[in-house]
Amino acid sequence: MPGASKERIYLSLFSRIFDGEYGENTRLKEEELAREFGVSRTPIREVLRQLEQDGVVQLVPHRGASVNPFTADDVEELYEIRKKLEVLALEFAVPGIKLQTLRELKAMIEAITDSCSPERVAEIDRSLHNYIISSSGKPRLSNLLGQVMRLMERFQYIGSTHTSASDQRLACQDHLELIEAMMRRDRETATAVLANHIERSKQLAVSFLFIHQKR
Repeated sequence: MPGASKERIYLSLFSRIFDGEYGENTRLKEEELAREFGVSRTPIREVLRQLEQDGVVQLVPHRGASVNPFTADDVEELYEIRKKLEVLALEFAVPGIKLQTLRELKAMIEAITDSCSPERVAEIDRSLHNYIISSSGKPRLSNLLGQVMRLMERFQYIGSTHTSASDQRLACQDHLELIEAMMRRDRETATAVLANHIERSKQLAVSFLFIHQKR
């Protein structure tokens, strides 16, 4: 039977750190993790390097990885960085963004219901934001945002299962208002909607983290 994928290993370890199962300075040993997930030490080593790049662990020579604390301040910082960079990307993107793609994204968002899975909602959300970033035409900006979004995707994946139906509807409404503004090439309104949307997401994420890590 094949072992776990690197993505599954990453999410599993990230979840354990996020949930507090692995406390600060806990050592993660390659050999033990390889045995647990049924893989060689090579994919474990690659996952630990990814976790280090994302600021979740610190690799210690000859000792494995040591868990860094993951706090509400870290999440707040990520959202603030994302807000500044993504608003900038949107400013560049608005004049040349494709209307047909916006129509397709709008239809996908309008099709979301309370019964949609969190994974599907997150997928559509990611499609919209990724399209904005790629449409900026600024490779360096896109790369910087990609680094921030990669870590946030993992956090959002964990928190999405706890998102209320009302919060989901608010997010969808934000997305629809954003698309309408982009369709009008209304840069000022679009950037304001996006900034408010990310700010609300930040507040929900920080609140969720406080509650979740007190358990």
